[in-house]
Amino acid sequence: MTTSDDVAALTARVIELEAERGVLAALTRYAHAIDYGDESAWVDTFTPDGVFEVHSRFSDQVTTYAGHEQLALYAAQHSRPPALWHKHLVVEPIVSVTGATSRCLSYVVAFIDSDGTAAVKLFGRYRDRLSRGADGVWRFSHRLGEIEAVSPNMPMLPFTRPYKPWVTPPAPTASASRVGLPAFDWVDAGDGT
Repeated sequence: MTTSDDVAALTARVIELEAERGVLAALTRYAHAIDYGDESAWVDTFTPDGVFEVHSRFSDQVTTYAGHEQLALYAAQHSRPPALWHKHLVVEPIVSVTGATSRCLSYVVAFIDSDGTAAVKLFGRYRDRLSRGADGVWRFSHRLGEIEAVSPNMPMLPFTRPYKPWVTPPAPTASASRVGLPAFDWVDAGDGT
């Protein structure tokens, strides 16, 4: 290998690491913004046409918010301190970057303040598609949250503020997986993209 080959290989590795770091920063910005009620920062973690979708293995309901306007409505309704303290922890991310797009699979655990005691409210996973914007910032083009377990007798996270109806699309057509969630491959998100 020549010195120029070494430099090219090192440059490619640095570019890949910077992209992965940018994707992880998007996951972190999302959690900090939603947990402290920074509505505009949370909406800015999505592309203008970005989609936030939630599936639960306990319900056939699919909750979808598409575009900044609907995402802003969701953020405006979401609980926040001091009315309700919670933390969304995203762990074990698997990141795959191809140019200016990325896929990420991660676990999520949401802790909630239950009368002054920290308690696990739910756990599940996120299946994400992200895009790097012209400003170099990675944003979600599609974030699918899959709720796998929920602690009973605790307030639901999103709507401890005044309730507004969720936007509910038709039932998904994907086949059900063994845990009761629609079957999606984290690499292609079930839609071939």
